[in-house]
Amino acid sequence: MYPIVIRYFDQEKEANEVYRRTLEYVQKYYDFEHSVFKFFSKFDLTSAVSYEDAVEACESLGLKNVDEDKLYDETRKLNQVFPQFEQSINSTLSVDLRWVQLFKVTSTFTELPKIIGKIFSIPISNAFVERVFSLMGKFVDGRAKLLISGHGEG
Repeated sequence: MYPIVIRYFDQEKEANEVYRRTLEYVQKYYDFEHSVFKFFSKFDLTSAVSYEDAVEACESLGLKNVDEDKLYDETRKLNQVFPQFEQSINSTLSVDLRWVQLFKVTSTFTELPKIIGKIFSIPISNAFVERVFSLMGKFVDGRAKLLISGHGEG
């Protein structure tokens, strides 16, 4: 019985060490303070969006087709309707659905939807791509091989 207990503690110790080193690596090489994702959290509808943040988002996203005059008007209107909207919206809705509700209430917005659409189109994982490759594998005979012409099987 003792060897099993010792093996369990060794595995737990090893797992904790892997976790510690991974966390240390991520903290060292990933800038959490200046992350674009941290900036985009300003669009989570917990508060109104400022014109300056909207313009900065356009620049970060590389959006060139946004009329800044209309964007200014829209952020002003958003700030006016936001307190009423915040009270009436279902807080259990996800952020994207809250934006949909807001755009239904303020159907005159044309520039903010461009920004929000671009933000929500950023994939948060590569699961979709992995799924596509998995499906492609079902239609291809065998695995694709990268071979240099004249070397190996061909």
